[in-house]
Amino acid sequence: MTRDEAKQILWLYREGADATDPAFAEALQEAKRDPQLAQWLQDHLATYATIRAQLQAAPVPSGLTRRILAARPIPWWRQPAYRLAASLFILAALSIFWLTRPSSTEATLDEYRRFTARVVTGKYAMGLESADPAAVQRFLVANQAPSDFALPPSLAMERLLGCAALSWDGHPISLLCFRRQPGPGAPDLWLFITDRTTLPKPPTAPQFAAVPPVGTVGWSSAGKIYLLASRDEAPALQRYVEKVH
Repeated sequence: MTRDEAKQILWLYREGADATDPAFAEALQEAKRDPQLAQWLQDHLATYATIRAQLQAAPVPSGLTRRILAARPIPWWRQPAYRLAASLFILAALSIFWLTRPSSTEATLDEYRRFTARVVTGKYAMGLESADPAAVQRFLVANQAPSDFALPPSLAMERLLGCAALSWDGHPISLLCFRRQPGPGAPDLWLFITDRTTLPKPPTAPQFAAVPPVGTVGWSSAGKIYLLASRDEAPALQRYVEKVH
């Protein structure tokens, strides 16, 4: 389940009342795994509670129930009670929209690093197992994933294992997996590639960071964002970006 799919489900979630409803179970589990989704849910519930309290505190016009049941032939939009209710509803809807809508600068490099670390430490399947760079490029093109990239020379010398086409926050991601030479023992390498527009503030010069137990280094070049990850200390990746500009 993606973050956006979980948000669509949790949009109707009521804290307490729906805690045991199986319809929300999978989305709630995703919120426990995804810090950004968890923060969104917390803000959404707080906004809902605030608006609900304000609506409950609003005075109910005298005789409103009787007038509704009587179904008087007066157009509803001319009745003060209905106008008040409609105004409150519109105000609540606008408040929810502006307070919970995603920001255009919501995605950050740190969040992207956490996504790559979950992939590295989780159970993922390569879409194509091949050591042939041409076959990997054809696969990525066929799956609408970034394919026009340039590997750092030292990384291109490692053994290519295969690739996968992923998606993060609605953006296509290419994943290349490498096995370090000369043999077993050293952690594998994962290279994530996406368009520069995926992040509002992409890294320029190589930036190292750890998302335990994963080390990462990210940089940008020729319209692409690269993030190299390994189950290793981040500084151990230094030699792969020495000639990156």
